[in-house]
Amino acid sequence: MSVPIAEKISIRDYQNRDLSKIVEIYKAAFAEPPWNEKWSYQQVVRQLNGGISKPNSIVLVAENSENILGMTWGFDLSLNRFPFLADNYVKNTNYIAELAVSPCSRKIGTGTLLGRAYVERAREKGIPKIILRTDERNPAALKLYKGLGFSDINARDPTYKNRIYLSKLLEGENGN
Repeated sequence: MSVPIAEKISIRDYQNRDLSKIVEIYKAAFAEPPWNEKWSYQQVVRQLNGGISKPNSIVLVAENSENILGMTWGFDLSLNRFPFLADNYVKNTNYIAELAVSPCSRKIGTGTLLGRAYVERAREKGIPKIILRTDERNPAALKLYKGLGFSDINARDPTYKNRIYLSKLLEGENGN
């Protein structure tokens, strides 16, 4: 069976009916290396609901005519949670907490479409900057984010040595 091409993928706001599929995608994506995490359904729901409840939350899903293929969510960056990012913070910085694509929907542009839509939504909200994290052992994620214009800010989480933080400045851009 052929995989759908990016032109057939649409991005929209998350709806409550998407929850079970979002949880499935999240659990599958973060069970893989380099994360190797085991999440329960309830833990993912708490993470998502926590994100949705924060200021300037953005929650998007990628879908085709048959399935949800991926998701992303984020919110205002909390310096209480990430004090080591203080040097990279400007007022109303947004934090992409998660971006995950179903394993069978990768390498067809799903992550890129989600990332572009997230950046555009943040720009529409007047958010000046986005910060995100990934793992330096995840070359596919690094390629995705750098392709979206994010760059390494050389900040490291003292608790997780392999996490890498990237940022994208939105103010002053000419729609790029």
